[in-house]
Amino acid sequence: MPTTFRVKCALAALVSTAVIGSSCGSAPRATEQTTGPAAAPPQPARIARIENASQLLTGPGATGRIGDYRLENGRVVFVIDQIGPGHGFAFSGGNLVDAAPAGGHDELAQVFGYHGSFPRQPVWERLTTRQEDRGAAVIRVEGRDSEEPRILLVTDYVLYPGVDVLLMRTQVINQTGAPLEQFPVGDVIQWGSTRHFAPGPGFDLEGEWSGRWVAGVGTRTSYAYVATEGDIAGPSGSTWSDFIAQRVDVPAGGIARAERLFVVGDRGDVASALGRALWARREETGKIVGFAFDRRTRQPVTDARLEISDAEGRPYANVAANAQGALEADLPAGRYSARAWAPGRTGPAAFPVVLRPGSVSRGEVDLSAPGRLVVEIRDPAAGEGPAGRMPGRITLRGIAPTPDPFLGPEHEAAGSGPNGYTPTGVLTLPVPPGRYRLTVSRGPEYAIANAEVTVPEGGTARAAAALRRVVDTTGYVACDFHQHTTQSADAASTLRDRLVANAGEGLEVVAITDHNTVPDVAGALAPIHLDRRLLVLPGVEVTTDGMRRASGHYNVFPLAYSASAARGGAPQVWDLPASQLLRRLHELGQGHVVQVNHPRWEREGFFNLTAFDAATGRGGEHFSAQFDVLEIWNSRFQDAVPQVMTDWFALIRAGHRPTGTANSDTHRIFGSEPGYPRTFLRVETETVAELRPESVVQSLREGRDAVMSNGPFVRLRIGDVGIGGIAPVPRGTTAQLHVEVQAAAWVNVTQLIVYVDGQALDPIAIPPHGDGELHRFETDVPVTVSDDSFVLAVVRGTEQLPILPPSNAQLPLAITNPIWIDATGDGRWSAPAPRPAPATTAEPATPATPTARPPRPRPRPRPRPTPPRRPNLGGGAWER
Repeated sequence: MPTTFRVKCALAALVSTAVIGSSCGSAPRATEQTTGPAAAPPQPARIARIENASQLLTGPGATGRIGDYRLENGRVVFVIDQIGPGHGFAFSGGNLVDAAPAGGHDELAQVFGYHGSFPRQPVWERLTTRQEDRGAAVIRVEGRDSEEPRILLVTDYVLYPGVDVLLMRTQVINQTGAPLEQFPVGDVIQWGSTRHFAPGPGFDLEGEWSGRWVAGVGTRTSYAYVATEGDIAGPSGSTWSDFIAQRVDVPAGGIARAERLFVVGDRGDVASALGRALWARREETGKIVGFAFDRRTRQPVTDARLEISDAEGRPYANVAANAQGALEADLPAGRYSARAWAPGRTGPAAFPVVLRPGSVSRGEVDLSAPGRLVVEIRDPAAGEGPAGRMPGRITLRGIAPTPDPFLGPEHEAAGSGPNGYTPTGVLTLPVPPGRYRLTVSRGPEYAIANAEVTVPEGGTARAAAALRRVVDTTGYVACDFHQHTTQSADAASTLRDRLVANAGEGLEVVAITDHNTVPDVAGALAPIHLDRRLLVLPGVEVTTDGMRRASGHYNVFPLAYSASAARGGAPQVWDLPASQLLRRLHELGQGHVVQVNHPRWEREGFFNLTAFDAATGRGGEHFSAQFDVLEIWNSRFQDAVPQVMTDWFALIRAGHRPTGTANSDTHRIFGSEPGYPRTFLRVETETVAELRPESVVQSLREGRDAVMSNGPFVRLRIGDVGIGGIAPVPRGTTAQLHVEVQAAAWVNVTQLIVYVDGQALDPIAIPPHGDGELHRFETDVPVTVSDDSFVLAVVRGTEQLPILPPSNAQLPLAITNPIWIDATGDGRWSAPAPRPAPATTAEPATPATPTARPPRPRPRPRPRPTPPRRPNLGGGAWER
């Protein structure tokens, strides 16, 4: 009998009886724990105010600071932040910001209260601590509902000895004078560097969902969130969940209580947290105990995993091997199927598993010997040896019957889905044996290389690619002025991963703009040898969600990070109307850029929230045009571009000339690749090591020579005057606008549209390119004007960019900033006479073919008004 078949039968059939559960539906246990690592005798829980850095947790999610509160019991550690400015999207401190096994690794962003519609939440005003009987410790926070201050709220964070479970118990005190019916009590979970997982959707948890539990899976730590009874329910996005755990009826003048649990697991899998959550709910379980072996050496595979599916084939859990190579999981009784794998290894087909209450199912599984792939990326213009290597990205796709590999979670640069990035030009990856199509790329200025590689079992495949820079962008640098890291709380990528991916996509200038927080970027480039390739501008995305006068999102960069200031020194603009907010940002000085982000997002767009009318070029009472840059194109949302272009033209006709940019707004890496789109900006030097931040600022504020693109590159000139310049074209004469379009051969371009004073001329077809690595097209377009005006160009394609996944599907698009036309001969440019806004012909860029799955929703579309009663919150709360 083949080994894999023997193992399949054994894991399903070997059953012994060992009662480990108790009756379902009983009250949650929070005072003892018999599963998980042995601890005898259990230590009492205790609370300490954090006084020095040695008491802080470590890990990519660690955000606690001196003055916060540490709650621990020898098994787990939780950090509740001090009253004052909150972290992430929390309006105040008093929330769970860190959690890890004792001596472990924090990968959580934070958990804070939620009352049914984001960002409605408690605003905590007081924090007290106490010790209770049976060795329990309690941190109590007291405050008010952010929308109805007559609803008082009290939450106890309760930790008992010997458990890995934090009990969160909230009292709702109704002083409104009327009964509260079905008042929702739950939590916003910002998952940090973990991947959230729910039974059914698995790691594809997006949109509305309800169920008994949800987990977050990191590299070394896991978490679970569960109601003490019944289901949790609510929406989730790529890095967050808003869950209601219980609805309570509260009579006028009365009090009601709601409880839920937050669990910490000591491995990077669902099972380590799930088992503790099921135990806490007193649910009957059975246990899987298995081992994975290398089928050649018969040694345990200590990085093996089991993927568990339910009887309908839907994801239910996953299990990571412990240090001894054992695969253990406590699951509810039932029928499952399981599939074993490990990085770089293949395993047998899925096999059935049957669990009975209080039983143990034991077995073994054999995995292949590991495969490995080493890829070298070279710049043929840079010579031989290590100096000739350059950063880049590899993409692997399986050739049937080999499946696509999973190289890592979507927020990590070294392995992100089927992609991997290298900062040095050499990337070594564990890849399961099989045949693959390898694509090596470095952004749209470079040709790509394709090859087939066969990874042998137990061996190493090697590949080398030389990528030529084929698009001539002399005078310009590739920029992305809107990116997020874990400091945003709604983004999972660390600063290091973010910078590695930027370099791999050929970017040269990036602004790290976390929500209402200035990041510390000092010294981040040197350890990864990118200090001569990348200029990093620390900034902030001023996010007004939750303010009484929500007015949109604004990037400000560069800003100096301050370790002693709230939110790193982010500007203090809480509750200011847009006109005052922009004035305050403008007063920061000439050394900064103010950019209005995604201005037409439904509930977060500046133009929507300030009643800007493109027909008149004017806005409502609090509208202001006191900004330098307008984000015309955000992320993959190309369908919003035509409306924002119409707004842009209206602003120009009204006498305002913000520079247009395109930015990725990336919150992860795979599916939100940095630099798609990007902005090519003309600066004083293309040598990044010599480029000064003030040069970038000056170019954006005054030079205005920028091209927005996800692939094509466009140059314009009238005579000797290029983009951003003033070209003399006497009234009534005709000038020739020279247009040059370049695109790497893998970027499809089919159409050129020239706009004069916001009016589109007839489209010009771009013929198909021939053989070779570069597609170049040049033409002259006659332009006749009767007054001062402006002219720009749009280039489009009809085939999706082949190096982007379906979740980030984009059609090729480039938009230039204007050349300003002086028709009056006075050497200046004056705004054209006001006229009704023309409709653009840059139709929504929908994918040419159906995608495998719909694009992920954008991070957060739901700002809400906030009450007059509000403590000083520093930088406020912000969008996800």
